[in-house]
Amino acid sequence: MLTPVDIQQKRFKAGLGFDKKDVSSFFDEVSKSYGELYKSNAELKEKVITLTDTVQHYKVKEEDLNKTLLRAEKNSQESVSNAVKAAKNIEMEANSRANEIIKEAKDEKEFLETEISDLRRKYAEYKAKYQRLLREHMTYLEESDFDKDAEEFARTHPKKEPEPKKEEAFSGDRDSGSGGLGSGKISLKNSQSNSSNVYGSTLGGDGIDPFFEDLF
Repeated sequence: MLTPVDIQQKRFKAGLGFDKKDVSSFFDEVSKSYGELYKSNAELKEKVITLTDTVQHYKVKEEDLNKTLLRAEKNSQESVSNAVKAAKNIEMEANSRANEIIKEAKDEKEFLETEISDLRRKYAEYKAKYQRLLREHMTYLEESDFDKDAEEFARTHPKKEPEPKKEEAFSGDRDSGSGGLGSGKISLKNSQSNSSNVYGSTLGGDGIDPFFEDLF
């Protein structure tokens, strides 16, 4: 295959003119070389076109991949941002609920402490009240002279002799209020009334002596 240098350095035999045979031979070689070169160029052009299409295809793929990566990155960032926001919201809600629970527990504790304090105060008041009542009852029992009351009752209500009839010996005359055990019971009622009046004036109650109530 001729090269550009071969063409430049080609020398024809000189005579009366150029040798037609040499010129024709040279042009045949040039034509052959040019044909081969043209064919080679055509093949190269096809390859260039193919490669260009391939490159363009890969460029499109690259652009698609870049777009996909950008979308994925954007979605990833959005997902991370949404996850962070959701986590913060959950944390805030949890802290808020925890604070509410703590506040409710503190309020309940204060309420129970107040109730316990009130119950203790009421217990102390009732205890002091009943201790005072007990002391007053004991003082009344110690100061009351029941023997003297019994002697006064025997003096003011002398015992009568029983009637001959047996059935009246024990029952006495209920209508007259004298004789037997009936008169003694009436006297005890009077004694109860006196003691009830003492209780009423001492304790500020309704004049009822619980100790005498137990006797009847």
